[in-house]
Amino acid sequence: MNRVLQVMKSLICLVISTIVTCNMLFAQTEYMMQNNLVHDCEGILTHSQAGEDKNYDHNEDYTFTICVPRATAIILNFEFFATEKTYDVMTIYDGPDRNSPVLGTLSGILSPAPGFIARSGCVTIHFKSDDNITANGWKMNWTVIFELPAPPSLKLLSSTDCPLSDMILELGYPIPCDQIVPGNFNIFGPGASNIVEAEALDCLNGVTRKVRIKFDPPLDKPVNYRLNFAFKYIDECGKEHSLISSVLFSMNNCPFTVDIRQTDSTVCAGLCTELEAVPYADPKQVFRFLWVPGGQTTKKIKICDLDTANYYVVVTDSVSGRKDTARFMFIPLKIPKILNRIQDTVCASASNWNYVVDLPGGTFFPSKFPGQKNTTGVYEFWRHYKGNGLQSDTVCYVAPNGCKICDTVLVWPIDPGQNQKACLGGPVITLNGATPSGGTWSGSKLGPNRSFIPDTTGLFSFLYTAPNGCMATRTIEVFNNPKILNPIQDTFCASAQNWQYQVNIPGGDFYSLVIPNQQRKSGIYEFWRLPGNDSLRTDTVTYVDPNGCIVRDTIYIIPVSAGQPQSACQYSGSFQLKGASPTRGFWSGKNTDSMGIFNPIDTGTFVISYQASNGCIANKNVVVYPVPRILNPISDTVCASAANWKYNVDLGGGTFDATAIPAAQNRTGVYPFNYWSRSNQIQRDIVVYTAPNTCKTSDTLYIIPIDAGPPEAACQGSSDFDLKGNHPLGGRWMGNWVDSTGKFSPLSSGTHQIQYQAPNGCIDLKTVYVTDSIQISPVDSLCYLENFQFTFNPPGGFWRGPGIVDSVLGKVSVSKSNINQWNVFNYHINGCDRDVNVFVNKPNAGPDQGFVLGSPLFVFICSGALDWSRTT
Repeated sequence: MNRVLQVMKSLICLVISTIVTCNMLFAQTEYMMQNNLVHDCEGILTHSQAGEDKNYDHNEDYTFTICVPRATAIILNFEFFATEKTYDVMTIYDGPDRNSPVLGTLSGILSPAPGFIARSGCVTIHFKSDDNITANGWKMNWTVIFELPAPPSLKLLSSTDCPLSDMILELGYPIPCDQIVPGNFNIFGPGASNIVEAEALDCLNGVTRKVRIKFDPPLDKPVNYRLNFAFKYIDECGKEHSLISSVLFSMNNCPFTVDIRQTDSTVCAGLCTELEAVPYADPKQVFRFLWVPGGQTTKKIKICDLDTANYYVVVTDSVSGRKDTARFMFIPLKIPKILNRIQDTVCASASNWNYVVDLPGGTFFPSKFPGQKNTTGVYEFWRHYKGNGLQSDTVCYVAPNGCKICDTVLVWPIDPGQNQKACLGGPVITLNGATPSGGTWSGSKLGPNRSFIPDTTGLFSFLYTAPNGCMATRTIEVFNNPKILNPIQDTFCASAQNWQYQVNIPGGDFYSLVIPNQQRKSGIYEFWRLPGNDSLRTDTVTYVDPNGCIVRDTIYIIPVSAGQPQSACQYSGSFQLKGASPTRGFWSGKNTDSMGIFNPIDTGTFVISYQASNGCIANKNVVVYPVPRILNPISDTVCASAANWKYNVDLGGGTFDATAIPAAQNRTGVYPFNYWSRSNQIQRDIVVYTAPNTCKTSDTLYIIPIDAGPPEAACQGSSDFDLKGNHPLGGRWMGNWVDSTGKFSPLSSGTHQIQYQAPNGCIDLKTVYVTDSIQISPVDSLCYLENFQFTFNPPGGFWRGPGIVDSVLGKVSVSKSNINQWNVFNYHINGCDRDVNVFVNKPNAGPDQGFVLGSPLFVFICSGALDWSRTT
């Protein structure tokens, strides 16, 4: 959607009160351009699609009008717009017909297309096309904005004396009788009164202005009440809106009453709150208060009950002595109970504690570890493992009713340290690092000075007793060392196949000088990775299993390499195979000798072997690519006037390179002979074709220059003139109305093809246009921002005038013309001229302006586009 229109719609919704809609479009009716009047509140209008390729058609003349009653604005938003510039035009009017004020005129390719707002309640769209070019038209959607009526006023027609069981109201304007129902009315004020009946009085033709309302229980307090009425208004588009009316009224002749109000809505048992006596009476009255139980005489009292309790207050008018009594039942919320408190000091090594409460469903909050709040009630003593002294924590439980209870937890820290792993036969392990320090270790395998020798596999436990009396266990698990099931038993050549290690405890990592990080899990050893020249190389493969235990394998590798793969084109000549090491070996394989001289006489992939002086053999691939063939070479000398040549090859997808072939066209295989039309002698050019496999072939060609010159034009009956632009000179002309020297007589109108034969024997054609008059499509005025091209006939002449940037095609950069005045443009051909007067307009847009959110709405409409148009 056009962004400007979205913003404008948002501004309208924000700024104008009681204005409705601004909704986006959903299932809208779609119309094609036609003569029609519609009243839809939203819809889509497209071009007629009656022309070729579903464009609009030639010579269309349609008027489409949208009128919506009570609409304050009709918003038009174009998704795209494209017509023939200047000649196919849409005009938009703010009103019911084409006599209405013009909102804007659209023509050409507009991106983004402008938006329009019609405020008359109607908008008229007129489109007219000519008989020349058509385009893909437009897509426009519209929405409508309405102004709602004011809500009906409410006026009381009956008294408001206590007790009030019903009242009669008068509405500001007639309302449908079926809207007078209890659900559309609300009463606001103290007490629990409801509207139980709503009756439409004097209902005539389905509408009324008088209503009776009934209350139950009756209104009986000497205060102000507010009555609301929600009227459901249906607009012209069928959308429902709620218009709310209200009336404030005071009750008369009511005895005073009193209520009791609790300051806090909910209070947990044992916590304090306040009760307040609230008299409903004349503000000038003075009252005395007496609370029971307690006997307090203040308006407010403080209570802190653990259980449910009843409170009464007796309120006495100090003047009349009249009394009223109110009763209030105070029900405190229950305090939860922890059913299994932690009764004693606990060691951090103790098992987790699972709290049980009588009001489940709440949350536990430990003060020392605030991030550990949970709903499970599980307390983890191990979190206190660090430190030396006694540690305390407070765990509070908040029940679903908001009341809480807390428990104090005392924990002695102890940490025996992390459990350990060891490998059979590994180094002696000393048990240390336990906290608090200064305790003692015990265990069946424990040696002197807290030592442990891993000489037996299994799981061994050691108990640490801290000075604070707490005990905790550390374990040491001893594992068997892994075994390589297939160690490399012998010396290998570097050209050997990869080795796949197998182990009895899989899942570990392999390390060596040449195993890459990404292959440590695979167990694959690649012999070729170990570099070397003539000497024997050594590598050690270390396998570390998941338990951290290791095993090793030592590898001996004799270096050998045949070098990197090589490639060549067929028949490109013998070449030396390279990269072999150690040197002084010999080669073997098809099309190669022992010295490594390879002859690429056959195509394909060849496996060539190299045997080094150390006895190891390595292979390399040599790829011989086929040489492409040009299937239709140019076999003869060609005139530059010949038609372009399209090369065909047997290995397509490559590039052609030649002096005459531009780089942007090097994949087409098209050779343009006319590139050499103005040369001074026979030209030689070499076309080199490079196939995708990088092999090349070529074609040598010779081109004889010839050029009859550009087209020319003249008016019928004008003087004879000499044809120009021929090259090389000295040839002869042939054709109607021309002699051999090139003198042309424009006696007959039409298009004439004249031949020029150069001294070199080549022939080229020149077009001569002879017309009885110059025809130029009319144009009255141009916007200074435009680029424009004249449409004229015949071609072959020259344009002159302010802003002309192409004298042959008649292109104008209007910004370079004379602004806000008439400009004269002249078209000249042999024997005649024609002038065109065009006014170049640059409107004065006034000073720059700015606006902020909430400012009045502005619509900016811009026509014109920076493109060349009306080309034929």
